[in-house]
Amino acid sequence: MLPQNDVQEYLRRRLLADLHLGRLKPGDRAPSLRIVASELGVGIRAVSRAYAHLANEGLVTIRGRSGVYVAPQASVEPILSEPQAWYSAILTDAWKRRIPLPQLPELLQQFVSRRLSCACIESTEDHMVAFCAELEEDFGLDTVSVMLGEGGADEAEDKRRIQEAIESTDFVVTTAFHAAEVRAAAQASGKPVVVVSVNDALVQAIQRALRVGPVVIVAADHRFVDRAERYLIGAFAEHGHMRVLLIDQWLADPQIVADAAPMLTRAARKQLNQPAMDLAAEPLPFLSLDAARVITQSMISVQVEAELQPA
Repeated sequence: MLPQNDVQEYLRRRLLADLHLGRLKPGDRAPSLRIVASELGVGIRAVSRAYAHLANEGLVTIRGRSGVYVAPQASVEPILSEPQAWYSAILTDAWKRRIPLPQLPELLQQFVSRRLSCACIESTEDHMVAFCAELEEDFGLDTVSVMLGEGGADEAEDKRRIQEAIESTDFVVTTAFHAAEVRAAAQASGKPVVVVSVNDALVQAIQRALRVGPVVIVAADHRFVDRAERYLIGAFAEHGHMRVLLIDQWLADPQIVADAAPMLTRAARKQLNQPAMDLAAEPLPFLSLDAARVITQSMISVQVEAELQPA
């Protein structure tokens, strides 16, 4: 039978080796008394005494009947704010991809070195204002608005304006309501088309408000009201009662929403010279995470393509 000191040294070496190789991490369960006793051919009490010594050294913690666990190690993670943690994740991912961190700023600069432009194609002012504002403010893009059906324009005129905008910009952004026609127009140019959707957090904020009571969306464009009544109100019906009004109706009779929580679109707030935000009181993005991902992918693709063009 091994001497007590040998049992203790065996466990110390085994635990330190497994920690170093990443097989064990702080908080993981250490080998059980029974398993170690069987491996070494010693009694369970000898293993228990060895673990007690290692607990005094700070290598393990003993939790009664629960067992023996690897103790927290000397390394202490710093406390970071949410943006700082995000930066850390970016740097760590770059390291994982074997990108030297000092080179990272220069690499990223390549993808934002030239200010890009995008054609924003829509048929309601409320949607157009919402996503164009974020494209300009959050992504640093120059936007070219193409309002379909504006001034009584017919289908042929809309197609001509879409084609002109596509040819004069780097990529195209639209909504699901116009995705088919925009993709068809952009196909020949080979330029990226981004179909934006609404951010989950904004949708959830509306759902929460509906569970509290009726909600009235106040909009700037009658075409947005028509779209909402046709598509959007039904999508929120299970959460509560929603109505959509034009801002002129609301201003003419504020009591029309006396029993409900009014939510103003960014375009409606713009008409009132109010601070810009979309519907919810908290500063929530309009664009979804998936939309943002495709926008940044399009930005990188365009920048890379420009780098490959002969001078």
